[in-house]
Amino acid sequence: MSGLTEIDFKFNHELLINEVKYWRDRVPELQGDKSPFPEDYYKVIQDMKQISEDARYPEIQLPAAHEETERFLRHYSITSIDVRPRYYVLKEDGYIAPHIDLGTQCSINTVLTDPSTPIYVGDRSFDIHSEVDEASKIIKEIGDNIKEHLTPYPYKTAALDTTRIHSVDNKGRNERLLFKLSFFDISYQELTSRIKR
Repeated sequence: MSGLTEIDFKFNHELLINEVKYWRDRVPELQGDKSPFPEDYYKVIQDMKQISEDARYPEIQLPAAHEETERFLRHYSITSIDVRPRYYVLKEDGYIAPHIDLGTQCSINTVLTDPSTPIYVGDRSFDIHSEVDEASKIIKEIGDNIKEHLTPYPYKTAALDTTRIHSVDNKGRNERLLFKLSFFDISYQELTSRIKR
């Protein structure tokens, strides 16, 4: 299993692009003092901006993101789970260093701009509660040599195992807009099995 499964769900890209563009310049860069993430995590995300509804930015309201999330969940009859929609804006020529997501088990990602920039994905999953140190050690060994250690997957819409090491190199490309549904309490295997039913 590759850690990435392409899916054929058609999100309303126009609706989502309008919403992310509205908030893109209104949301400040992620700040260490406003986040529970470890300080070294900011090296991973220094070239991107996250747009989500949370306590840090109570003024942000994302009705289009919620509408599309509910439509996706209804389509696949997925209920009783903790899923949160968010947008990511990766700047032109930007880079997301190798990492595993903190707290997120898996996600549905849809690239709202040119999908030719691949995501690079590692070959094994890590327990995000008990194997973070082991993942961190491997991430340090990989460094910026993602093309030697991770497998590239170009995609438009896909389920992603965010407990695998992953990275995006947007060098030579325009700004990348991503809509992401972060799942906190089901695994990648469970999510993909529900989608395939």
